[in-house]
Amino acid sequence: MNILSFLIIRVFDILLTVLEYLMLIRAVLSWIPTMSGNVITDFVYSVTEIVIGPVRKFLSRTGLVGSLPIDLSFMATYLLLILLHSILPNF
Repeated sequence: MNILSFLIIRVFDILLTVLEYLMLIRAVLSWIPTMSGNVITDFVYSVTEIVIGPVRKFLSRTGLVGSLPIDLSFMATYLLLILLHSILPNF
């Protein structure tokens, strides 16, 4: 494997790891109602919403989660990130 492909895979691996941690931070922040409107909270929500938004839109179009009282798009997105992370080659 050449150095360029190694670097691309490594950068993608780091980005996925950071995004997974930001998703976990978002989950914890959602349990703390006084944290809304905070600069850190706004940053975490804006970065993770880029990934969660399309999954939420897809799930709402399928009609599978329309009547559920919870938002499953977060869990589906997190599982997709873990799946992507697991199929990357390890170095």
